[in-house]
Amino acid sequence: VNLPAFLVVLKSTRYWSSKASCYEEYDKSLCLQMAGRAGRPQFETEGQCVIMTERSKVHRYRNIMEGLEEIESNLWPSIREHLNNEVGLLTVRSIEDCEEWLRSTFLGVRIFVKPRYYANQMKLPAMGPGELLREMCKRAIEDLKSLEMVSIDVETGRVEQLEPGRILSHYYLKLDTLKNFQKCKEHLSLEGSLWLIAASSEFNQTIIRRAERRTLNALNTKGGLKYFVPQQGKPAKPLKSLKTPCQKVFLLIQEALSISQA
Repeated sequence: VNLPAFLVVLKSTRYWSSKASCYEEYDKSLCLQMAGRAGRPQFETEGQCVIMTERSKVHRYRNIMEGLEEIESNLWPSIREHLNNEVGLLTVRSIEDCEEWLRSTFLGVRIFVKPRYYANQMKLPAMGPGELLREMCKRAIEDLKSLEMVSIDVETGRVEQLEPGRILSHYYLKLDTLKNFQKCKEHLSLEGSLWLIAASSEFNQTIIRRAERRTLNALNTKGGLKYFVPQQGKPAKPLKSLKTPCQKVFLLIQEALSISQA
């Protein structure tokens, strides 16, 4: 959404990470993206951004805003999902195409600037940037092949997307989610299916807020849902206080389905 403004205020530089269960600093690129909203090209010649942070962090954010702190790519952790999309779009049809595509990304540019940094991310020994880029492509494609997302023709080296890969692309799923789906039993119960969906990595950022805890607990104990979150060791009794985001999602999916059927 394009919503530029003359003045942008970042009232805090930290957010609550449900994965780490603590407050973490915003990523550099996210700060630049928010600050970049300052200034309306059609109305002003400049913009202002006010960053409210701890005194000990002032130097860091001043360097980010002045362009003195380098920004690195975060593509590698999700490169397989992106590569699968490119195979589906027929942009990548071979290892050579994969290398050409990766060179055009910000990751490809940064590999040639700081190859040791990205080699450490992959837990590889130090190597030249070209060799590292080829190794990244090789690993990503082999991972997709092992998960039956793509096939590789032994004679021609042609890479083609398979049905699981098309599902991953079409529904914008994360690879870990599809992995879990592939591991599930052939005949899974409805309750088991709901738990499987609730445990998807797409919901990793979900949190149980203090203001909604009472409502969620009431929904689980006397909400009239078909399935409730049971107490540990007592499957016949509902849990009185939800503890994990997965449990929250499990209930909300049922609530949404019951509303749509009403």
